[in-house]
Amino acid sequence: MRPVTTLLATGIVWITGVLVACSLAGGYLRHQVLNTTADELKRLDTTVAVAATQSLQGVEPVLARLADRLRGRLDATENAAWLKQIIERSGQIDSLALIGSDGKVLSTIGAWPANLTDIGDKKFFAAAAGSAADSAARFIGRPVEDPATDSFRLPIAQRIIGDQGAAIGGIATMVPLTKLATIPLPDDTRITLLDPEGKVLAIHPARPGSNALNSTDSNLGPIFSASNVTTVRENTSDQEGWRIEAIRPLAGYRIAVSVSRGASATLSSWKYQMFVVAIFALGGAVAIALMMYLIARQIHAHDELSEAYAERLEAERARLEAERAQLEAETKVLKLERLAVLGQVTAAVAQELREPLIAVRDGLETLKKVVTDSGSELEQPVARMERSLERCERMSSDLLEYTRSREMQPKTIRFDQWLEDVVEQQKNWVPFKLSTELRAGNAVAAVDPDRILRLLMDLIENACQAMDDTPTEYEKRITVRTGVAPGLVVLTVIDTGPGISEKDQAHIFEPLFSTKSYGTGLGLSIVKQIVEQHGGVIRVDSEVGHGTRVRVCLPLAAEALPDRTGSESAAAEGAATQRRAAA
Repeated sequence: MRPVTTLLATGIVWITGVLVACSLAGGYLRHQVLNTTADELKRLDTTVAVAATQSLQGVEPVLARLADRLRGRLDATENAAWLKQIIERSGQIDSLALIGSDGKVLSTIGAWPANLTDIGDKKFFAAAAGSAADSAARFIGRPVEDPATDSFRLPIAQRIIGDQGAAIGGIATMVPLTKLATIPLPDDTRITLLDPEGKVLAIHPARPGSNALNSTDSNLGPIFSASNVTTVRENTSDQEGWRIEAIRPLAGYRIAVSVSRGASATLSSWKYQMFVVAIFALGGAVAIALMMYLIARQIHAHDELSEAYAERLEAERARLEAERAQLEAETKVLKLERLAVLGQVTAAVAQELREPLIAVRDGLETLKKVVTDSGSELEQPVARMERSLERCERMSSDLLEYTRSREMQPKTIRFDQWLEDVVEQQKNWVPFKLSTELRAGNAVAAVDPDRILRLLMDLIENACQAMDDTPTEYEKRITVRTGVAPGLVVLTVIDTGPGISEKDQAHIFEPLFSTKSYGTGLGLSIVKQIVEQHGGVIRVDSEVGHGTRVRVCLPLAAEALPDRTGSESAAAEGAATQRRAAA
């Protein structure tokens, strides 16, 4: 399941990455939309402000001349005729009004709105020379909606100075802002006229039922201080929600033009873009999930196929193992049958040879006595005959030892103490250096002393035969070592002979196998048989040119052992003597 888990984690990371990327893209697109809208509003506001400024500046010189001509005279009857001529000759002025010092309309000429009877406070029209109110050369009143042109008309007034140098009133005209109606405005975009205190003077297009004209924005003093500069800001004071707004004060006039657009209209295109991005993100996530599912399915199918293939391999291996075990069992049965037949034959042959060999030995003893008494030169041939006869007896004894089932007669002995006496007795016939390293301490073993003696003598004899082929300049030494392992006493016989090849090590315990041209090849087979009868194990470690190490592990006994009696020592010595005689 680990590949599937890793794949699932990878899919989650990829999907998260797609969603994060789409979120970042959405934020970037929103920022771009807001910046684009701000630039568009800034250009539009600049256009409207410049157009309004030009319209105001076009009538301002006319009003200045009229105010200068009317200096000291504010009589509507006296001035009506020539004022009417001014309107007829001017292409920019369609109405005029004389304003009293209290800001009220005294008389009108032309298309002056009938409901506009008061355009400003009296502080402007009755300002004394040098006062703060006198600092403003002109006055702009509240814009008046013009239904005919769907725009505004902006009243602008100029003071009329009396003979004493003080303002006695003013003359005013209506400046049409018809260009507002010709400017194409996007959805939810409006143009607003504001005074320096942030009071809304007019809104285009008009919104029926709205009370925006009664609202007041934040103080616009900082904006009015930066003349001919368009400021872009986010206006959150609007009753319908936040808007992006561009504000530009009219140069030389205390009025500003604001062009704004609502957030909903501004972000409508962004919402569509985000819808497309969301569809893309969802599609990407679904595609990644589908791809992960298909890959996981392939992995699962591959795992199932691998498991099925592994099961088939396991079944095939089990079948081959069963066939091999059956073949080994059949081979072992055939081998046992062959050995059983061979044992019967060799036992019969050995038994039949035993009496002739005894007769030959008796005759040879008589011949040896006659040769000795007569002083004949036949002593050497007789000795050779005697050695050959001993060899035949040894072979017969080995055959009988291997083929017959001998009953164990175990005794509890202190292994090191018993082995020290036995090895000391073997030094009489071993032609090489024989030493002991007894490290088993007081270890007690329950063994058949005669069988273990036979085992030890066979191992020592094999070591002697192996070192017979070693050059004389090499050290020839046999070491008998003991030790203790958990639940075991370990007997090791080490020689400095030529060693055994790996090929021969696989067959050294097989009956009748021998690397020498003489002997029966039963020595190590008998040794292994003795070890197995005691419930132990035997191991041979050897390397060509580095000698051989035979390790025998025998079970320890549970009970303690009293000192060995003299009769047991005598029995061991007698068995060793018989062994030496047979050798």
